[in-house]
Amino acid sequence: MGDHTLYLDDLYVGRRFTSGTYRMEEADMVRFAAEFDPQPFHLDRRAAESSVFQGLAASGWYTASVAMRLLVTGGLPLAEGIVGLGGEIAWPKPTRPGDMVHLVRPEIEILLPAVARDFRRKRNPQSPPSFSVFLPWLDFINREPREGE
Repeated sequence: MGDHTLYLDDLYVGRRFTSGTYRMEEADMVRFAAEFDPQPFHLDRRAAESSVFQGLAASGWYTASVAMRLLVTGGLPLAEGIVGLGGEIAWPKPTRPGDMVHLVRPEIEILLPAVARDFRRKRNPQSPPSFSVFLPWLDFINREPREGE
């Protein structure tokens, strides 16, 4: 993760993170969909035109995978890695071939060991007791980053 590795002491409420960008390539979108989400509006431009998306759209699971890549490779380089304990996800608009996407972390919550233990045990009773939990709220932005993001 290089020399920008972050530890809990580096995180605080209000700290902003912006990832690098990723170009959504049609071939990659279709290849992912063919294997993991084989629906016509993810696979075929013509079929997608008459769908709710009115054009070829990336699988939401592909966009989630891209978001994870952006998060791990530069958006939030945590020293011990990023472990998913749950979360919410929504796709308010389709992601299209050629779109440039990035992540912005506009909010943060840090649960120190005592509170984190209760949070983790609701999800996994076998969770180790000595870890803190960092809860980022991420926005997956479908455009080039703007100044201040």
